[in-house]
Amino acid sequence: TLDETRQRALVELTFNLGIGNLLGFRKMLAALEGGNWHVASAELIDSEYTQQVGKRAYRLAAMLKLGVDV
Repeated sequence: TLDETRQRALVELTFNLGIGNLLGFRKMLAALEGGNWHVASAELIDSEYTQQVGKRAYRLAAMLKLGVDV
């Protein structure tokens, strides 16, 4: 289970990407499932999504990594 902050990050990603595209982030989702926050964050940063939206992606990556709102 994910804490509220990480859940909010996933909700925002789902809203921005759509569920189908979010499910394409297999490594990030696997890292989240395993509680490997650093890898999940890195996977988001190392994506085309981050190149497209910039600061928003870095904010969401920080939320995934730290578990706090930034």
